[in-house]
Amino acid sequence: MKSNFTLILILLTIVSLSCTKKTCNTSIPGNAVPFEYDEKQQRAILLKGLLNDSIPQNVFLDTGYPGELCVSDNFRGQFGSDTCSLRLGRNLYYCKYIEYLDHNNKFFEYFGANTIMIGQFFFTNRIIEISYKSKYIRELTDTTGLDSFKCIPIDSMAHFLKIPVEIYMQGKKIEADVRLDTGSNGLLDLRKSAEAYSISKDSAQYVVDFSFSGSHQKYFLHCDSIKVGYAITPTYPVGFSSKMNLLGNVFLENFDVVIDLKHCNLYLKPNEQK
Repeated sequence: MKSNFTLILILLTIVSLSCTKKTCNTSIPGNAVPFEYDEKQQRAILLKGLLNDSIPQNVFLDTGYPGELCVSDNFRGQFGSDTCSLRLGRNLYYCKYIEYLDHNNKFFEYFGANTIMIGQFFFTNRIIEISYKSKYIRELTDTTGLDSFKCIPIDSMAHFLKIPVEIYMQGKKIEADVRLDTGSNGLLDLRKSAEAYSISKDSAQYVVDFSFSGSHQKYFLHCDSIKVGYAITPTYPVGFSSKMNLLGNVFLENFDVVIDLKHCNLYLKPNEQK
């Protein structure tokens, strides 16, 4: 009896340890699609998908990309009538607007040759939940059950998912409209210089920002808090003189996120993973 009890304890310990790995998650709903997300380094949402139900691909989820589907130009001519299907988990989606990216682009050097990208228009008229805590996405039929979330309007007239943000630093309040960008591994980037907001840049850290479209010099300054529905006190700095206004994964990973492009709303609720 004692040996059986010891065996049970060993098995329970193994199960407990295995479920601490990021590949094991028992809290994913049955209709959800798991993704890989390294919150310490890459901070990219990567799913597994099938093009035309036959070609395995890594799928980079980038709401900052103002398109539907982006693939390597090696696929050019392989899709009939320039349309294709993409299977994510149990769900099959049909993509009409395909952009072909040079296979030598740094995007493929960074993420691998077998990687495609889905963007803003992939989610048109859909409601998508992104769980950074449990590492899954899923499509919702409606927004029932989101009473505990804060709702932030998305500007439907913009060519990107534009939302308002407030930044508090050096005793000042900065208000800006930013792109909701799950393809950014940063906190917040602003196009304008710090001087445009009467912010001192004496303590600025200058960097060269390498993106898939080239390099660009910008600088970082620490802020007191950032508010989009909820306020957080980040340890990561805000970028100035950037290419565009972006709200990235360093902010979003603090929340359960629902992007409702049926009604143009963003829903956020702290996920308490930090």
